Amino acid sequence: DLAPAGPPLLDAPGTTRHVLPAAAPDPGLLVGPRPVTGLRPNRLHVVSAEIRLPEDFPGIRAALAVVDSPAHARSEADPARRGTWQTVYTAIKTRKRQTEAEFGLMLAGPAGTAAEARRWRVTEGCLPGLA
Repeated sequence: DLAPAGPPLLDAPGTTRHVLPAAAPDPGLLVGPRPVTGLRPNRLHVVSAEIRLPEDFPGIRAALAVVDSPAHARSEADPARRGTWQTVYTAIKTRKRQTEAEFGLMLAGPAGTAAEARRWRVTEGCLPGLA
């Protein structure tokens, strides 16, 4: 079932600017990490946000990532779409006893590479656009 199983575990609508402090090669460095609790074990969870890359974005990658959890599915920012908001997500399947995780924006590029993110959401069992 791809429908969300209840309200989001995290819903942060505010806009935040994230900047790489040092050069980060592909796959990148996690910036602005956020913890989330209340995950249910052995379930699909999706972290989504809207990202805006500046017109002069020098990076090669902008994506969402969950620390120590391989992506089950992922939609990354398109570096060719600068100056507009685009929805990105990463989905993970929680481990047997996992109830919390840390996630953030992964940027790859030279020091100073920046992006804005807003409308962070963590939900259970829902890929964006499929619910």
